[in-house]
Amino acid sequence: MDVLFFRTTGSDENIQFLEILGIDGAVNYQKQDFEKKINEFTKGHGVDIVLEVVGGEVYKKCLRLLRPLGRIVIAGFASMNMRRWNPFSWIRTWRDMLRANILKMAEGSQGVMATHLGYLLPDADRLQHIWGELCSFVMEHEIRPVVGHLFEFDEMAKAHEFMESRGSRGKIVVKVTE
Repeated sequence: MDVLFFRTTGSDENIQFLEILGIDGAVNYQKQDFEKKINEFTKGHGVDIVLEVVGGEVYKKCLRLLRPLGRIVIAGFASMNMRRWNPFSWIRTWRDMLRANILKMAEGSQGVMATHLGYLLPDADRLQHIWGELCSFVMEHEIRPVVGHLFEFDEMAKAHEFMESRGSRGKIVVKVTE
């Protein structure tokens, strides 16, 4: 069975960039309904694994795209308005989040999990163990992320502004020196 990789992005330029990297299908979610487009790519068969980082309506579409035995891994809530540190500004994301329907998930043998290593900070030993395994996996499989921008540590605010602009392509790296 072939492994296919699909990606959503917010610009046509990023679609061209993803094609250079060898992605099987990319969708500009600003111009197209990614649920419909991925259903076209998969001929309506859906997907096995989704890494979901937005929440809200995007989560709902991803859940509908899941095949039997499929999994969604939630690793963020980009739809939250983090510019205002006010939990009331996050209500829309939480309101729009589908709640796990265990019966429906059982019917499709589907799973949803969430991850955020930041919540493991109080358990330093566990965090170091998981981080070590993650680094070993990256090294063993020779995973090489694309670095789009490099900032010095004293440019942290600038790096964060750049990340929030959603104009980045590749990873944003902040250089920490001793």
